Amino acid sequence: MDTVGNAFTFIFKNIRFVPAAMCLPFVIDLLLRLAIDFGPAVDVSLDEETLKQWPPDSATVKLVLYGLLITAAQIFSICLLFIAWYRLVLLGPEHAAPRYLYPIESRHWRVFACSCGIGILITLVSAVLVLPVFVLMSFASQFALMHILLLPVLFFLWFILPLRFSFVFPALAVDERYGLAESWRHTKKRTLVLLGGSILCILPASILGGILGADTAISIGVTTTEIAADGGSLLPPIASEIVSYLAGTFNTLVLAGFIAMVFRVSTGWVAEAPVP
Repeated sequence: MDTVGNAFTFIFKNIRFVPAAMCLPFVIDLLLRLAIDFGPAVDVSLDEETLKQWPPDSATVKLVLYGLLITAAQIFSICLLFIAWYRLVLLGPEHAAPRYLYPIESRHWRVFACSCGIGILITLVSAVLVLPVFVLMSFASQFALMHILLLPVLFFLWFILPLRFSFVFPALAVDERYGLAESWRHTKKRTLVLLGGSILCILPASILGGILGADTAISIGVTTTEIAADGGSLLPPIASEIVSYLAGTFNTLVLAGFIAMVFRVSTGWVAEAPVP
C-alpha cells in the first residue's frame, strides 16, 4: 500500500514532466490512428469463409501484416512512455527529466524487443493450449472446458507471467545488464504484491473513466479504441475518447512508477554516482 501510494504521489509531484513524457508516444499514436482510418487495409475484412481458406489469399495476408505492423508500432509507443517514467523514477529529474522529442536509442529498442518477445511467447503458448480445444470439442462445450480448465492457466500466462518478467523493463530503461532469469528470481516472493499493487494502480482512473462511459486501459489506446455513439456514455464520442486516452496514460504512468519502485526495493538497485 505504501508503494502504491508513493506511485500516485510521485506522479502528482512531477506532473510538470507528464506532457514531455506523453509527447512522442502521442505523436506516434496520432499517426497510427490516421493509418488505421485511412490505411490500405481499411476496406479489407475477414469472414468465416476467408478464415477457412488455405493458403490465405492476398487480401487476408495484407490485413494480417498490416495489423501486425500497427500492433508493433502501438507497443513501441507504449514502451517509450514506460521508459520515460522508469528513468524519471529511478534516476530523478536531475539526470533523466523527460524531453518532448529525443533520439531513439538502444535502450528503447531493447525494451521493445523484450516486450515483443514476451508477447509472442505468451501468444504461442496460449495458442498451443487453446487450439486443441476448438479442434476436438464441439462449440457448446468449448467455453465450458475453457472456463473450467484453461482459465487459470491463461490467467497465469496473461497476467502473472508478465509481472514476473516486469523487472526487466526498468532495468533495461536505466541501461543495466539484467535478464529474464534475474527478474524471475527477484519477483519470486513478490507475485501477489505486484498483482495486487498493479490492480490498485489502475483502479481509480479506470473507475472514473467507466463512470463517464469511456473505455479505459492499462496503456494508451487511442489507436485501438472505437467509441460507439449509442447513448451509453455521459460524454460525446470525441470527449469520451480523449478521457479514455488520458485515463489510460495516467494508468500507465502510475503502473510504471509502482513497478520501478518495487524493482528498486526488491533488487537493492542504486543509481551510480554521475561521472564528474
